[in-house]
Amino acid sequence: MDEAAAGGSKNEVVISDCPVINVVVYKDRAEVTREISLQLESGPQEVVLTKLSKSIDKDSVRVDGVGPASITEVSFQEISVTAEEEAQESSNPEVTRLKEEKSSVNNQIAGLQMEKNRIEKQQTMLQSYANSITDSHKSNAAGQLGQLLQKGTVDNMMTFVDRFGEESFTIMEKMHAVDNEIKGLQEKVKTIDEELSNLEPTSHKKPEESPKQQVIGILLDVKEPSQIKLLFSYLVHNAGWTPKYDLRVISANKTMQVSYFGMIQQNTGEDWNATNVCLSTATPSVGGAIPELGTCKLTFQVPDYRLDEYSFSKKSGGFGFSRSGSVSKKRKRTSGYSESEEREQMKIPQADVSQGLSTTTFEITGKATIPSDNASHKVSVGTADLSPTFEYETVPKMAPHAFLKATVKNNSKYPFLAGPANVFLDQTFVTDTSLKAVSPGEEFSVSLGVDPRIKVIYKPLKRFREQTGILSKTVTYTMKQVTELKNSLGEPAIITFTDHVPRSQDEKLKVTLTNPVLPKKQPNGPEPNPKLNNSNNLEWKLEVPAGSDHVITIQYQVEYPSGKVVEGLGDL
Repeated sequence: MDEAAAGGSKNEVVISDCPVINVVVYKDRAEVTREISLQLESGPQEVVLTKLSKSIDKDSVRVDGVGPASITEVSFQEISVTAEEEAQESSNPEVTRLKEEKSSVNNQIAGLQMEKNRIEKQQTMLQSYANSITDSHKSNAAGQLGQLLQKGTVDNMMTFVDRFGEESFTIMEKMHAVDNEIKGLQEKVKTIDEELSNLEPTSHKKPEESPKQQVIGILLDVKEPSQIKLLFSYLVHNAGWTPKYDLRVISANKTMQVSYFGMIQQNTGEDWNATNVCLSTATPSVGGAIPELGTCKLTFQVPDYRLDEYSFSKKSGGFGFSRSGSVSKKRKRTSGYSESEEREQMKIPQADVSQGLSTTTFEITGKATIPSDNASHKVSVGTADLSPTFEYETVPKMAPHAFLKATVKNNSKYPFLAGPANVFLDQTFVTDTSLKAVSPGEEFSVSLGVDPRIKVIYKPLKRFREQTGILSKTVTYTMKQVTELKNSLGEPAIITFTDHVPRSQDEKLKVTLTNPVLPKKQPNGPEPNPKLNNSNNLEWKLEVPAGSDHVITIQYQVEYPSGKVVEGLGDL
């Protein structure tokens, strides 16, 4: 609100008339700060804030002020709504629009339900017809077996069976599509109801109850007639943010640019127009109280026991956040064009980063508008230019391809939270992936999709069976797996190859790797290569020269007593 003159001791202010000057968005809520400007006379004055968001946390309200006055009390109240106010509330154009939209969606659901009933009748009629034919054949089977086995009768029956299957499948597809459409529309109605709930704070569950609205009362003791400014802050639920990334890899100069975005979503019933936005990594929902670990006890089970009653106590915890000084640095960006195509790049806003004791706050550059529409709104956190190393990984038994992997150290000021990422290679979208949580200074890896310039040929497994022994016979299978790697790059490729070597679950079942021979790990030495990892799979890091082929041969023996059946042997 720009300015309001107070003629008496009570001053009513509609909260939407007060500009939002700052919003701090957390994972599951947001803190909103509004400015209230009033010209007040001296003496006791009451400021009443009306039409609050229904998502407000009443215990989170804080009020600060500037001017010759003191705040004596801040209270959260519920007051009765007059008939005139209720009529004004119901005439809200946004409420009217949402109700009309809900009515339209409900009409669509009703139409789809009629379509579903029609399809169900088709299914019932088809099944009834099939049952009648089956029953007729059963009743005549005893006396007409020869006739039923005639070629024409069998052909007709097979034709009907095929047609019955086709029609049944078509009906099931239609039913599935209608069910999905109805489900989507029902979710839309649910979303509209939530928006109406936030826009209609005066609604009540029982008709006999009088409607109520929530208000904030602020009592002031004004020393002299003057302009008073109040900063009113509060937490609202139904709001939050998630990270999203664009990873742009330039193969010519081997760089990676990480574009960091915040996806803000809110359905609080109030719009945040042209305001400062901060994104916080704090998680208020976790609480601040350290959980207590009780005693773990073991005892023998009593044959006839009864379940004791347990009582649970609720422990509350607070939360906190800090706003420290911010550091802003401009980073040089990689253009992604060759020298002949070099052009001026548009600048992406960089968020200032405020690091507290345990949380980080990203102060978004410029003003942002986030309406209450339950949709995702993208704001730019910033970009980071990194220098990765590139290697390949292949698991040919699962997918005979070589996947390009970038390993890089996060040398930016931004902590990367876990979230989805789009991957671009030389300005071309190649895949989507996800980032794990990465702190500044921490190393992480990202899969960049399949590189067709590395060919992987996974040849069929060869098995050789041998049985030895006279009294105690033993079966030995020798397995040989050959994989060929072809490097069509113009440079050497580092490729990590992974494949199965079975692990025995029984002492009478022996698995022996005969090729390759695994080196022993030396004290304080590097990791052996090749090696068996924790899943007993063979990992082998190889350097394949440019334009060369490399053949990998794995051979192992499976030995067990004759007469036993080995589970999993057929899956190799």
